[in-house]
Amino acid sequence: MGLYFGSAFSGKVNAFLIVANFLSVELIEKALYLAPPGSPRYQLIPVKSNTFRVKEFPDMRFVFVLEKDEVTGFKQIDPSGEYFIEKKK
Repeated sequence: MGLYFGSAFSGKVNAFLIVANFLSVELIEKALYLAPPGSPRYQLIPVKSNTFRVKEFPDMRFVFVLEKDEVTGFKQIDPSGEYFIEKKK
């Protein structure tokens, strides 16, 4: 049996806002770490140019996006999809 939503989603464009804390990317002794708030640091392991993974989550990839040799954000790619996280200005 499927879920019933009635007319809540029919014929409409729905936008959802996910409110999140800032993620830190830190350079410690020539290694990059991803530091989500309230969690331990995860070391970013290089896979290829600008692409990293973390040991704890092997199905996730992080791809840093550069414009004119400056990081503007990164993509988190995992089985649920691809998400762009913009760098705080």
